[in-house]
Amino acid sequence: MLIIINIEGIFIKRNVYLILIVLLASIAFAGCTGSHDKSQASSPQPAQTTPANTDNGDEAWLGYVKNNTVDLGNTMDGISKSINSGEFGSLQGYSEVLTMSADQLIKEDDYYKISPKYQEANKEWLAGLKDYSACGKHLRAASIDAQNGRVNKDDMKWAMELRDSGTGHMKKTADLIKTTS
Repeated sequence: MLIIINIEGIFIKRNVYLILIVLLASIAFAGCTGSHDKSQASSPQPAQTTPANTDNGDEAWLGYVKNNTVDLGNTMDGISKSINSGEFGSLQGYSEVLTMSADQLIKEDDYYKISPKYQEANKEWLAGLKDYSACGKHLRAASIDAQNGRVNKDDMKWAMELRDSGTGHMKKTADLIKTTS
């Protein structure tokens, strides 16, 4: 049964928002990767990446992964904050940034000449980025629906599964780098 509440002429579909907030909150509480740096900008920004020009070997790639993991973590923190505050417009923005950043990082990974010792870590890194890109696309669709008062359970389910898978790949990347270095 859908309860509609009239507050000064504004109709709020209580159960729709309640269900959406519960679904979105589950993403926030499941955890994310990256830094918990509180110096995040107020609006979402894509990751600032600079492919190595002269030294594009293992050390450059390791620095690239480290720096961009922090940027991805900041984007995930923005997603969590948007979910917790019910700011679905902001969630849409952060979701778009997640997709754009992950797609750009996948392209830039080709700039690096990684030795065989880091190839497995690189495969995990790319798998995590692909999952995060797809996660952002599903979150964007769900956030647009939320802004229009609709609950999009399917896209939220996919976003959560892809986020978890991407986070698993990122943790495996870190473990492989740690054991290889």
